[in-house]
Amino acid sequence: MKIIGVTGGIGSGKSTVCKIVSKHFNVKIIDADVLAKQKYASSSIQEKVLKAFPEMQSFDVAQLSKIVFQNHNTINRLTQILYPELLIDFQEIISEQEFLGKVSAILIDAALLIESNFHNYFHKNYQFKLVLVESNEKERIERVLKKNQLSFQEIKQRMKLQLSDKEKIKFADYIISNSRNLDFLEAKTLKVFQDILNN
Repeated sequence: MKIIGVTGGIGSGKSTVCKIVSKHFNVKIIDADVLAKQKYASSSIQEKVLKAFPEMQSFDVAQLSKIVFQNHNTINRLTQILYPELLIDFQEIISEQEFLGKVSAILIDAALLIESNFHNYFHKNYQFKLVLVESNEKERIERVLKKNQLSFQEIKQRMKLQLSDKEKIKFADYIISNSRNLDFLEAKTLKVFQDILNN
């Protein structure tokens, strides 16, 4: 079974690309953000997080996000807890889908697919392709501001802690430019995924 990583910086439109693909192709989407949020419900994960971040009095996702996105060190403290757990989930979902045989591919929607080194794991163990969704900084900031969840400064800080598109391009098998309207993005996405799924 083909495993396709879909990555891009905050506000790039990678989740929109995944929605377009699911509308046109028989695929299973694994959303890394959703899996991570589910992990936070685990008492053992909460205990590990509180131990790693003693500045937190009690477990709170909003407070954790503010602490984590301060610098690379705080991100690394969280990823050491979270990523081994996420990898187990990825493996279980892929095994289940391979057994069921009902989809033609699995898409992994993850912003930090390269930074986490997950892309190397998938390349070594599966038939894997990496798709980068790129967009300019101004458009990305505008998209995230429209969601009204983060401030301008918070968005800029998260961008600073992620690899740039220029750095990510060298790891990508395919690049989708999200620089115009939704119709343009859909056409680009269909072209890329037709190539991946038919070869």
